[in-house]
This record gives sequence, structure tokens and C-alpha cells, in this order.
Amino acid sequence: MEEVQASAAQPVQEQPEEILFRSQTPLGEREAYALADYTSRKMLPAFCIAMLACFAVLAVLGFLDGEIVYAVTLLVVGAVTVVGLAVALPRILRRNTLKNLLYRGAVNTVTATKEQIASVTEYNGEVVSSVRFPVSSITKVTAYRGMLLVFVNRSQALIVGQDAFTVGSARGFCDLCAAHGIKTDAKKLPR
Repeated sequence: MEEVQASAAQPVQEQPEEILFRSQTPLGEREAYALADYTSRKMLPAFCIAMLACFAVLAVLGFLDGEIVYAVTLLVVGAVTVVGLAVALPRILRRNTLKNLLYRGAVNTVTATKEQIASVTEYNGEVVSSVRFPVSSITKVTAYRGMLLVFVNRSQALIVGQDAFTVGSARGFCDLCAAHGIKTDAKKLPR
């Protein structure tokens, strides 16, 4: 009888999913400004209208009391305040967003498979951030000023340059997200 030697079980190698999309986006002023402008574009008009409405109500009360100079002064001050806000607030938001960009000059590499997104940020050759999550956890993808803002919740987004894809394209990435039921701006992107 032949003796059969038991061999050590070989671990089963999982085949990695095929990489469908990869982008490398340097993080700097352009990216910070795009994010700041996108987040302020809805808030700013609403805030200015609310301020103008407050001044207008006070002016109407002045007109009703017969205080014409008071009412006109409030309208002028309200208009100047709104113009000042419309000019100053975006600049302040841009400056603060850029100041809060921890690793200015870092490169963010986003890799997507059919089901997973991986984001790795490198600064001076060192990995400073790494995250992996399912594609289905993305809340929306918005095309804005040459960037894709890939939102993972209301206040956090990956910034991906539309021209930064080394594998796949921005339109293809949006189509992948849309296939998972995620709201995208794919119509704005070239085929």
C-alpha cells in the first residue's frame, strides 16, 4: 500500500475585482475653490435675500410711521450690506476652505471597481489618508468647474478632476454610480 502524504492546504487566492476607473487629482487651490464655490452657491443667495427682507420690513415700518429718512436709510444700508455679503462671503469661504486643506499639494488617487471605491491621499510620498467604501454609499456625484464632487454624505466629498482619469472616464464613472441608483450629473459630461 502506498502511503499518501497530507499536504498543507493552499490558501485560496481571491481574485481582485477589475479596476474600472482610476484618477489622480492633485489637491490645491483649484480644488479647494471649486468645493467652496459649490457649497456656497445655494446658501449665498438665500442669505442675501433674507438680509434684504429684514431691512425691507424695517423700512416698511419706518414708512408706516412717517419716518421717510429712516426708511430710505434702511433700504440703502440693506442694499449695501447685501452687495458686501455677495462679494465678501465667497472670498471668506474660499480662503477658509484653502486654509483647512491639510495637505496642500497632496495627490488623491481614487480607484473604483464595480462595487468598491478606494481613496488614497499621498503627501510627500507618504499615505496620509486611506478609505474604502461601497459604491452604493455615495449619495450623489456632481460635475462642477471641471471637477466631480463625489459626496459620501452631505458635508464630505471626494474631489476628482474630470480630466484626471488614467483608467476610464468621468462619464463612465458617473454611469457606474447611476447604475447603483446614485444621482449624477452625467448629462453634463462629454461621452
